[in-house]
Amino acid sequence: MNNNLKGKDEEKTFVYDRDNPENNKYKEDKRVKILCWTALICWILGHLTLFNSSWLESIVTAPYDKSIVPIAGMLFVVGLVLAIVVRVTSPKNKFAKVLVNTFIVEMIIVVALFIIFLISCELALRSCESDCIGCLEMG
Repeated sequence: MNNNLKGKDEEKTFVYDRDNPENNKYKEDKRVKILCWTALICWILGHLTLFNSSWLESIVTAPYDKSIVPIAGMLFVVGLVLAIVVRVTSPKNKFAKVLVNTFIVEMIIVVALFIIFLISCELALRSCESDCIGCLEMG
């Protein structure tokens, strides 16, 4: 009877082995999650800084008020670089895939809007050259 209880009462001890791939996977998943959240926070802070730049420039004193927009740009770049690094180091992570795809879609939208802006400026300037009644008349 003592032998039967001995097998059930034995405690399984956990021995951490850093060469074990399952332990390294947990560490890697934790590191990937931290980097993805950092990239997402940089992306969100970049948007908030850019959208509130006029308000922030009125609060910040004179020598620093011109550095608000470059800070927003640096936050975008840092977020994009972190997302790319995470995507390259762990290509199977869904969070990293979604994050990089979000950055790519946003860049495509921004480039498309910039091209539309340039076309509308060119059309406005072309209407000023011709014999129009008003300078900004497009027809």
